[in-house]
Amino acid sequence: MGAEINKTQEKFFDDEVNYFLMKHEENSVHAQRVMKKFLGLVRQHPRNRVLEIGAGIGTYSLPLLREGSHIDALDISAKSLEVYQAIARSEKLDGNLKLLCQRAEDIDSVDAYEMVITRHVLHHVEDIGAVAAKIFRSLKKGGVAIFLEPNPLCVYWYPYLTFHPHRSWKVEHGILRCFPWMLKRHFVQAGFSEIDLMNYGAFPPFVVNKMKSLIPLDDRICSVPIVKRLLALTLLRVKK
Repeated sequence: MGAEINKTQEKFFDDEVNYFLMKHEENSVHAQRVMKKFLGLVRQHPRNRVLEIGAGIGTYSLPLLREGSHIDALDISAKSLEVYQAIARSEKLDGNLKLLCQRAEDIDSVDAYEMVITRHVLHHVEDIGAVAAKIFRSLKKGGVAIFLEPNPLCVYWYPYLTFHPHRSWKVEHGILRCFPWMLKRHFVQAGFSEIDLMNYGAFPPFVVNKMKSLIPLDDRICSVPIVKRLLALTLLRVKK
């Protein structure tokens, strides 16, 4: 069963690499805001050597590569990693980039990284707890891991994953294993000592992209205690 799921995921991301490259180059208002939020957390911590799980074409770790970090980019899609390498090479950054075409479950590093980052990856793995334990082993003492995941408490995801032409429940069904309290439990059990969980994103991307005037309201909604649990994205920061 696991091998079949992995093949489905690999084929999907190989087939969609051109779409992800288009979105990378488009860099919409929504994408810019989410990246700024994510990288704002990342830049608070040492990051000389970084492992990105589910690196894809490098959208989130390219900025770190440009800042001098050494990036180990892990992904099951060889085509995506080829695109990442081409982008890095065009900017003469590939000397600090190592490509790892493998599953998150196959991480075997020990005390190797100051930081691990992932974006929309945990809901694609079969056993989040096992991956959390692998990440714990791969981090140096005091190392930090930062994750961005869809929040299944947000109703927006269900029509989006059902009707979007570049999304599929065949590869996204794991979202139902990523309720915030489930994620927190996995990382507690893996041994992480500090766990911060935040939610972000009140309006769907197409709304933010078309109506920039809503951005201040979006930010205010994100600070309302009762509402923020239902926001679209979960940001999780854990420390070893």
